[in-house]
Amino acid sequence: MLFFLRGILYLTGIVLFWIFCYCLAHRHNQLSSLFAMMSIAVMVYVVGYAFELGSRSLEEIKFWLKLEYFGLSFISTFWFFIAHKSRVKREPAFGVYLILLLIPILTIFFSATNDFHHLHYREVSVIAVGGQLFAKLDKGPWYFVFVIYSNAMMVLSFAAFSIQWRTSKLGTASTSFWMMLGSAWVGLFELCYLLGLSPYGIDLAPFGFLGAAFFFSIAIVRYDFLQSDQLVKDIVFSGISEGILILDSMDKISDYNRAAGSLFSWLIPEAIGKKLGDFPEGVALDGAASRNKELKIVQDGRTRYFEAKMTKLIDRKKNVGRVFLFKDVTGLHRLLRKLYRLANYDMLTKTFNRHRFFDDAEKEVSRVQRYGGRIGLLMIDLDFFKVVNDRYGHQAGDAVLVAVARTLKDRIRASDILGRYGGEEFIVVLTAVDPEKVLAVAEDMRESVAALRVPYRDKSITTTISIGMAVSDESDRTTTLEKLLMEADLALYRAKKEGRDRVCSGEKA
Repeated sequence: MLFFLRGILYLTGIVLFWIFCYCLAHRHNQLSSLFAMMSIAVMVYVVGYAFELGSRSLEEIKFWLKLEYFGLSFISTFWFFIAHKSRVKREPAFGVYLILLLIPILTIFFSATNDFHHLHYREVSVIAVGGQLFAKLDKGPWYFVFVIYSNAMMVLSFAAFSIQWRTSKLGTASTSFWMMLGSAWVGLFELCYLLGLSPYGIDLAPFGFLGAAFFFSIAIVRYDFLQSDQLVKDIVFSGISEGILILDSMDKISDYNRAAGSLFSWLIPEAIGKKLGDFPEGVALDGAASRNKELKIVQDGRTRYFEAKMTKLIDRKKNVGRVFLFKDVTGLHRLLRKLYRLANYDMLTKTFNRHRFFDDAEKEVSRVQRYGGRIGLLMIDLDFFKVVNDRYGHQAGDAVLVAVARTLKDRIRASDILGRYGGEEFIVVLTAVDPEKVLAVAEDMRESVAALRVPYRDKSITTTISIGMAVSDESDRTTTLEKLLMEADLALYRAKKEGRDRVCSGEKA
């Protein structure tokens, strides 16, 4: 049985030596040197323990124990450095290296000089079972310091690979999955040993490294953990802020980065190999990107806008796939919308400003001049608005203006045009109407405003409006906006002069 156990350890040492050589062959990768040092450290520990199990005296056991710690002391630290570097893609600060290496260095020292102070082991003795000697270790205070430290490093490493694996959304195709599995496998054997579940106090952790070495081999060979192109992909492809989606020549999903996965809920590892057209959003995405159009996405109640672009992948004049790029332009879109509102709307009443009103009104007049028809124009002025400002304050006046604008807007059609003419004056163009309809709309506006009760603090403010109306002559194709404005303005003046809160019409333009 013991011969079999030692054989497992020697086999583990051979696999670890192969991993060490593989790391040297791929030393261009920034993780290769750390992985090589960790492999050697584990190999020293495992092979040393194999020789310890074959020892024939207490002195031999002590010798191999001291040798084992030249590897064991650094394993968890190197493993943490690998996990940290793989996760954040950068070196820890030099001071961090020194601090984290301090305990392993002290552990080697205390282990080598244990006979003089007994800080690591209070006593090392042997027990004989069937002619075989096993070490019996009475742990000292520094042993527990080292155990706590090394297990903390392994837990942090496991957490780093676990987070990296979950965020990659690649399932078992992720290198971090196999590195995480290797950490958990060794941790399981270590836990059994610390709980006293091993026979004769045999250290089970070295045996766990055979499984870990197998998982590491899958990560570095099958999924190119130490390949430079994989590293570039991790840093550039997965970490880039723009969404990237890659299709093969059959329009099947080949790969995607983290940003694209967070953008589309259907972009999960199981989507790889399926056609983009299998997903409803994928069809819209393909159409938008193929025409370099803006893409609108509503996710969790939040609307985001993306600039979608598509590039064909050509190799030796053959189409081998397509790449989609999504750039978040939500901030730019919001800025453009804000600028649009500033350029076209009155910020207080949310009606068209003078510039936008006259642009749209001129277009409507030009349409009438070309195709015929009639339009009406209303000039609206709030009565005694200065009194409201003087009595209640300008904030109250603003509240009245907003309420009146909302009332006027509710009484016109989508094709009609409402704008703030200035101060307390509004102006309306009614399209495709006769004089009777213009008068009916104007009277409806006047009555509705008169019925308004605008709450302000503990008061209720009322107001009225005067309206001057003008209607174009259907038989006159020379009607201009200036003529209508002049007629409506004169009518408004008459409405004010005759007592306000009324509608007056002018002569035909």
